[in-house]
Amino acid sequence: MRSRGRRTVPAGQPDRWGCGCPDMKGARPDPANLSGRPIWCQGEIVGPEGGNGQQASLPRRGFCECNGMSRPGQKQWEIDSRSGLPTFRRMQEDQHDYGYVLFIDEAGDDGLARVQPIDENGGSEWLVIAGTLVRAIHEDDTVEWIREIREQIGATQGPALHYRRLPYFKKVAACLIAGEKPCRSFVVLSNKKNMRGYDNARAARRGGRQWFYNYCVRLLLERATDFCANHSIANGNNPVVKVVFSRRGGHSYPQTKAYLEVLKAQASANSTYLKKRQIRHETLKFNLIEYVPHYQVAGLQLADILASAFYQAVNPAAGSWSTDPAWAFRRVIARENGEASDYGIVLQPTPPARAALTTDQKKVFELYGYVF
Repeated sequence: MRSRGRRTVPAGQPDRWGCGCPDMKGARPDPANLSGRPIWCQGEIVGPEGGNGQQASLPRRGFCECNGMSRPGQKQWEIDSRSGLPTFRRMQEDQHDYGYVLFIDEAGDDGLARVQPIDENGGSEWLVIAGTLVRAIHEDDTVEWIREIREQIGATQGPALHYRRLPYFKKVAACLIAGEKPCRSFVVLSNKKNMRGYDNARAARRGGRQWFYNYCVRLLLERATDFCANHSIANGNNPVVKVVFSRRGGHSYPQTKAYLEVLKAQASANSTYLKKRQIRHETLKFNLIEYVPHYQVAGLQLADILASAFYQAVNPAAGSWSTDPAWAFRRVIARENGEASDYGIVLQPTPPARAALTTDQKKVFELYGYVF
């Protein structure tokens, strides 16, 4: 029997099927599930209890989501046309040349000649670089995630979602939804007051005229590639990450791309200058670094929400200042040994006291574990 893409499972068939995921622990059907929809629980696809000749209905295909971002074994299942039972197959991340996708966007500017609040008409006090990391199998899902956010907050006008144009309550709502998705978030926040008028000749030779922007990208990628390398070892994924930059005016992305190749070569030869951390060179490929307009890629709109939320949190002078949107990402901010500070959330300069932040500016960093 067919009905709008669903297949009826004959009465008397088992009401649950194991997907074979490593963490399957004999889950039981949930008696409270009376909706007729299957549940995903502990590595099994669980149908509603049939009993007394009732028939259980399952979608024709779906996913075992027993792992989220952090566990192996995600499998896609499909109803067999002859038996009416689900069959499972591993979602192969090697269908791509990469196992992860990192979407990068920014807020603020990288100008150092004049800097607010020291200079009234100077560049922004902060440069924020943010990255939203997803597994390759979720790359296409980001389109649905943005559609969900726009529909939930009533922001469906225009071709793309722009965080800065939203009223406060919609900003918080957008961040709460984005903060529940299977992803990891990385944010570098550089306070530029102590960099005012500074020129790094050595860095400029490597990173060109946008050496400061490239350096902040480096800080982000050192942590994101470390996460991918470690996560792939633990879970058997492809460690390679595709990097997608939101293309904005004023940046030379080929220059950034060339700079990253230099860092890869240095890391491979163990000759990195300033080597507190290094980019995990095995995770990056030159042909998998892209730069496209923000409105064309849903993942970049997620990164825009992330960057803008943290930019909002460190700018008390702005009329819409709040730490609530940034705190909404607490479940997905990447952590190292349980700590978000200096991993998922990176404050520059270091040590934190050098930033000379106001009490309000410190609040978001304190929420994520920084001590001043």
